[in-house]
Amino acid sequence: MAMVLGYPEQPLTDTLRDCQRQGMALHFCNRKQYQQRYDDTWRQTLSDQYDAWVIPEGGDGEAGLRGFELLQPSVIGYDEIWVAAGTGTSAIGLAENMLPSQTLVIVNAVQDQGALAERLASLSLKPRWRFKDCPYSLRFGKLLPEHRQLMERADAVDLPLDPVYTVRLFSAFLHARQRGKASDNSLLIHSGGLQGRRGMSF
Repeated sequence: MAMVLGYPEQPLTDTLRDCQRQGMALHFCNRKQYQQRYDDTWRQTLSDQYDAWVIPEGGDGEAGLRGFELLQPSVIGYDEIWVAAGTGTSAIGLAENMLPSQTLVIVNAVQDQGALAERLASLSLKPRWRFKDCPYSLRFGKLLPEHRQLMERADAVDLPLDPVYTVRLFSAFLHARQRGKASDNSLLIHSGGLQGRRGMSF
């Protein structure tokens, strides 16, 4: 079962239709309910009510972080690792598997009024790290004209970018490269979202 922000009378996205076809039940919740998604008590109530293992948004939590152990051999050879962030799970999971000599560059893809930056600052991340915040004028999933152009250019060389995370990550990296503030030995991590492209038109 998936908890989805919205109402059943709204048209389903392509991704939600895929979920339904594969047997997932959709439970729609309002904004007030959705705001409880980080509350441990609410998660436990859901788990008890449905006799289920609750997977938090973005795969957040210990299980999500442990998954990044599999990437450890792939990231060691780079000076900088770049990753887009929503909940920050990918960034924190990567940090736990990097060397202190490496730099983690975290590009925030959502407007969170500083919540992610605060969370990261409270942690003792092993590698050096830099944080690039999302422009507060840019709502979740909304593209700047330069992002659309970048996606079109990337498509032309068979490098599909998703409209929420990877395009903002790649754009930030290219801007940093132009200013000489990104290592030539960098690895950019794609953390998902390509299925969201089906609802877009260029």
